[in-house]
Amino acid sequence: MRYFIKLPDAEDHENHVMGEAVRIRETVDDRIVKKMEKLSGQGVRKCEEMNRHLESFVINDLFKGRRQPAKTMRRFYPTNKDIANAILREKTRQCHSKADQENLEHLVRKWKEKSPDDFFHYRRFQEDTSKEGTAQNILFVFQSKDQQRLLRRYGNQMCLIDATYRTTRYALPLFFLCVRINVSYQVVAAFVTQNEDAPSIAEALRIVQQWNPDCHPKYFMVDFDTAEMAILEEVFSEGVVLLCDFHREKAWGEWTSKNDNGSYIWKSNEKLRRWFDNVWLPEKERWCVAYRKEDFIIAVNTNNGLERQNEALKYQYLGGYRNCSFSEMLTVVITRFLTDSYTKYITRNVRGSYGYRVYNDAILNFLRNRPSSVVDHVHQRLGTASDESAILKIEECVGQHGTFVVKSGSSVDKSYTIKFGTETTFPTFDCDDWRRNRLPCKHICAVFLSKSEWGWERLSPLCTQNPLLSLDELCISSSPPSADCKNTERVTLYRARVPRQKTLISEKRKCRLVLMPSPPEGETRRQCSWQSVG
Repeated sequence: MRYFIKLPDAEDHENHVMGEAVRIRETVDDRIVKKMEKLSGQGVRKCEEMNRHLESFVINDLFKGRRQPAKTMRRFYPTNKDIANAILREKTRQCHSKADQENLEHLVRKWKEKSPDDFFHYRRFQEDTSKEGTAQNILFVFQSKDQQRLLRRYGNQMCLIDATYRTTRYALPLFFLCVRINVSYQVVAAFVTQNEDAPSIAEALRIVQQWNPDCHPKYFMVDFDTAEMAILEEVFSEGVVLLCDFHREKAWGEWTSKNDNGSYIWKSNEKLRRWFDNVWLPEKERWCVAYRKEDFIIAVNTNNGLERQNEALKYQYLGGYRNCSFSEMLTVVITRFLTDSYTKYITRNVRGSYGYRVYNDAILNFLRNRPSSVVDHVHQRLGTASDESAILKIEECVGQHGTFVVKSGSSVDKSYTIKFGTETTFPTFDCDDWRRNRLPCKHICAVFLSKSEWGWERLSPLCTQNPLLSLDELCISSSPPSADCKNTERVTLYRARVPRQKTLISEKRKCRLVLMPSPPEGETRRQCSWQSVG
């Protein structure tokens, strides 16, 4: 059987284009459409990123081992408008209702089924048609079981509240309740209110408080917002609200930089004096370090560390979700941002543990299984105390148990009083380094080195058992690795005088360090000393 096909001549074609122009008018292939919908559902929101995925799909899947189609073929290489329409269709399809609030209700039910131990509170907006005319505002509060554990572990000392804006097309403020953890900061609860007013924020905080009845923060740190401070003092009546140094200094700079306000001479500027006296001096206990109590054992004077967290949320996680819906924003926050944050917390704790790698022999036992920032700080102070041991004179105060006077190495007339504290009293050191970092200074380290019976373990447990100074025991294995563990390259860090080309320079410690293998069994290590490069 034969088939005969008769094609018209080119002159017979009318009312449509021919040749290369036909490729531009082709409809997009169904396989490409399905691929775009799948990628959009996985979070691809930018045309450039979608184009890269589609090109790889065409080359490596559709036409693998065959002649590749021309880039002008719309059928396999859709335009940016085609891609944008496909993304929009997928976003619309994902919504179980055009009303985003109904979609969020569906998501909350789904999240509760998947994680029954997590806490959710969602109240949708409802207009009130009654005579009073009062509406029911949106409120969403979330806390995972892991966040609840971190709040219990770290939150009894201090909590921070920060808000981020312009995360959705509706301009709803997103609030984070955060704590200072042993390796950085961590969100321990999140809530969204329809209005950024005192009643809305107070209602959300009370819900978090109901979920965590055994958490009683001693301190809160916020921006200079009198309404927010009043809310915290109302909900957490036992807590003390402090002002963030970063935003305080920023407010000072902005006020004094204005031509109408600024002056180089304080005495001649009555307006400046009146502003400072009326606005900042009445709140001096909230921002002046001199008013900080001894039980304030967290070296946090500013919450600007949360700014980096907000930037990561906006540009790293929500970068492709410009003008996203309320449910889309919460999906990213709950399923990606907060999950990744907790994963990083676990990772950083594991990497600092004894079970992850063999510790350097120069690290003393009491510094093991502690955050790297604590190890670096104390190890540096121990080195300084060792180098200055000849000039740091230590005297134990007679009749005052655990109290020492350390003579300053820089001034013969200056001395520092060290009190180890007790089970009920915090240790006190009248040293600027301690006030600033709330970690052992060189003076207490000098006592550690010279008084063998007065070591780290003799400090008040209120300090040594501070969770900020230890790794999270639920993230690590506390038992050290076996001596015959394999595939472990043991490297010992020596402090030595060595040629420059063979040294590592640590900017934090400002000393030359040389990496050498551990000496063979039976050999004696040479005594080495610090060599300053600063």
